[in-house]
Amino acid sequence: MLHDFPVRRRKLLAKGHVLNQEDVRLLETEGLGQVWVTELEAGEIGEDDAVCQAAAEMGCGCLEIRLAAGGRATSSPQKTAAYGG
Repeated sequence: MLHDFPVRRRKLLAKGHVLNQEDVRLLETEGLGQVWVTELEAGEIGEDDAVCQAAAEMGCGCLEIRLAAGGRATSSPQKTAAYGG
């Protein structure tokens, strides 16, 4: 899994992108001989899933959780019949 990094002020690959051989060639073409990657082990979850799960637990089922950029989540009160929203 690749983490974001700008190259010459433009992003080549998005955070969380799983690298393949074509990506490696692209990175080499752009002069990147080394990159930092993370490989999840069995039972581990990605950053996006983790932030959504944590936010849902903190909201105790009362919040609507939406994924936001950069490993964040936004929350808002769930709309219910009692709430009227």
